[in-house]
Amino acid sequence: MAATRELLLQAGRGDRDAFARLYDATCGPAYRLALCLVGEANADEVLVQGYREAWRAAPRFDPAQGSALAWLLRHVQRVAKEEWSDRVA
Repeated sequence: MAATRELLLQAGRGDRDAFARLYDATCGPAYRLALCLVGEANADEVLVQGYREAWRAAPRFDPAQGSALAWLLRHVQRVAKEEWSDRVA
């Protein structure tokens, strides 16, 4: 979606308001992914860490490599895998 791409590009230039709007536009799917990967007890923390990682990586987002939503979800997935997979039984 073009709107999320533009918001992520703006966030990559340090626009915190754009990142907040990106969060509002994408937190539903991102939360559902975290919920599926780590369960209800850890989904909120994975979501927060995933968005924190995405904020730091936003300047490296390349729209030629895929959609903004897919890029963001990869950050949530990576956090779930690296930080939480050993904590979920």
